[in-house]
Amino acid sequence: MDLLLELAFILSKYPLKSLDQVLSKDSKMRRLFDAVSKGVIQNDEEASHFLYETSPSDKRYLMLKRNLINKLFELLLSSDLEVEKKIRKSKRKDIFNQEETKFLANQYLIIADKLLIQNVYHNAEKIIERVRQKAKEYHLIETEWECVRKLRTIYALKGFANETEKYTLEAQELREEMIFLDNLKSYWEVMQAKTKFFIGQYSEWEAEAYAAEKLTEKYYKKYEEDEKNTHPLAKLYGFRFRNTRLLQSQPKLDDLQKNTNDWQEHFQIYPHLNTPTRNLELLIAQIYTHRYAGEFLQALQLIKKATKLTTYQAFNKFKIQELYFDTLLKINEPKHGYKQAALILLEVLQTPQFERLDKWDKSSWRLREAYLFLILEDKDPKLVKKFTPNFYQKNLLLQLPDEPITKDKTGYNIIRIWIKLLFLFYTKMEDFTSEANNFRNYYQRHLKDSKDERLRLFVLYLIKIAQNDFNPTFLENNKLELPQENYNFTEFGCYERIEELILNFMKKYFEN
Repeated sequence: MDLLLELAFILSKYPLKSLDQVLSKDSKMRRLFDAVSKGVIQNDEEASHFLYETSPSDKRYLMLKRNLINKLFELLLSSDLEVEKKIRKSKRKDIFNQEETKFLANQYLIIADKLLIQNVYHNAEKIIERVRQKAKEYHLIETEWECVRKLRTIYALKGFANETEKYTLEAQELREEMIFLDNLKSYWEVMQAKTKFFIGQYSEWEAEAYAAEKLTEKYYKKYEEDEKNTHPLAKLYGFRFRNTRLLQSQPKLDDLQKNTNDWQEHFQIYPHLNTPTRNLELLIAQIYTHRYAGEFLQALQLIKKATKLTTYQAFNKFKIQELYFDTLLKINEPKHGYKQAALILLEVLQTPQFERLDKWDKSSWRLREAYLFLILEDKDPKLVKKFTPNFYQKNLLLQLPDEPITKDKTGYNIIRIWIKLLFLFYTKMEDFTSEANNFRNYYQRHLKDSKDERLRLFVLYLIKIAQNDFNPTFLENNKLELPQENYNFTEFGCYERIEELILNFMKKYFEN
């Protein structure tokens, strides 16, 4: 069923005329496709009952599902050609982005291959030349390489030795560019994998990103001077490496802003490189920059824009919802912010795709729920049961996530520790001193050299007030003082709001 769900989701993005031809409106296959596309059906049990009022093992259902999947494969393979015809017919001035052009080029190359298999190379050559021109225009190095190799084959069939040697040399040059780009891609993908689930800052990752950034600059300058196709793509990797390096340190705001501005300008020069995925990547970088500067309303505007580009089915909306939740708890309208954040949390937890998330993601959302629980207990206790059910009338400490997020020593685990400390205070367990000592040891081991000044000062503040048993006089005389900028990923909400939360709990604590 997962495959059927994904195929239906992808095809819902294409306005295909041929859909009615392949799946007639009154057929069972069309009924199933429409129900899956609208989210009415999520699993085999629901689908088999919907069609036949039977179980998923029914042979009729299994055969129909298999036939539907095969039909959807056919539709998917023809979708790009159909969309291309529609755009040309309407005379729209839209340009295809790089991804769309690559799919179309590959389909035309398959046609050329079928001609070449029969040694019919005259029209094949025309097709390949057209595709190669598009590949050069859209910086599709791999596609251009395929075209050159096929042209080499054609001229070998023609018996033209000079042209065959010419295309052999061109293929070798393009292959060198491909290897260079693939190396950059591999560096980037390894870096993505390392940082995907971590929000803390790590000096070794900063060093790796810096080395990759310098290597990229060296190569793209070389290819820029040689006027080769590769340099716009290489430059794109440079922006990514620089952004990662800056976010793993405590950068100057001007450096972050310059990188995202240059990145955006690059897409204006080469608009076909700005695929939906890359556009979202840039938006997230811009959101981080506004967030870092404390420009939360500007960040919210970009988050709302990014939300329109994402879906839960594509699993890219969860990241945007993380940023949305966090930013809402930072704006200067705490009442409005926490209620909206609660609605986002509820939406995320109730979406069917949540159960398919990695355990890292699930744990991070459990931490957000824990933090929201504390806010609701302070601001509006009657909302606790609805929006934070995992913490309502339960042992709070047992509900906190453990592995794997505890591996993020300067990120998620810090959040887990201070939430645990607040839970101890909230539940009046009075085990503050030992926890404070443990936190101090943790600080000495993992945080004392951190460049994140807001984080260091906040942790030291928590340690001090816990060592003094959250004494109200001590709290009143030791206010939290922080720089009003440089908000990193580790900061759920705002540390100033957490101080306010502690003071409010302290008043209730000593009143009772």
